Amino acid sequence: MTLTGRRLPPTILVAEDNEAVRRLVCTVLTEAGYHVVAAPDGVEALGIAESHAGEFAMLLTDVKMPRLGGLELARRLGAKWPGIPVALMSANATDVTISDPGWRFIQKPFQPAELVNIVREMLHQ
Repeated sequence: MTLTGRRLPPTILVAEDNEAVRRLVCTVLTEAGYHVVAAPDGVEALGIAESHAGEFAMLLTDVKMPRLGGLELARRLGAKWPGIPVALMSANATDVTISDPGWRFIQKPFQPAELVNIVREMLHQ
C-alpha cells in the first residue's frame, strides 16, 4: 500500500497490560519506523483486530494478561490471519511453549535494540 508513491510502514499490533512496558515498546517500534497499534489486554486487541481496516504485519504480545492472555490471543488472530508472525513476551520463560514456527519468544526485560532486531528478523523472513 502506498500514499503518494511511498510505501507505508508495517503495522504491528501490541498487547501488553503493563502501561510502562506498552509505552516503551510502542516508542521503540515507532522510532524504528513501524506503525504501532496498542491494546492493554487480549480482549481489546481482538476488538481492534476485528475493526482494523487492514491486516497486521505481526502481533507482539505479553503472555500473561487479564481477561485474555497472549497465547490465546495469538491462536485467535492466527485463525483470522493464518501465518501472522507472533512474538510472545514474558519475564518467565517457562510460561511459554512455542507451538508455531512463526512464533518467537522475547525474554523480559529486553533491550530496545534486541526488540527491534527480533521484529525486523520476523518481518523479513
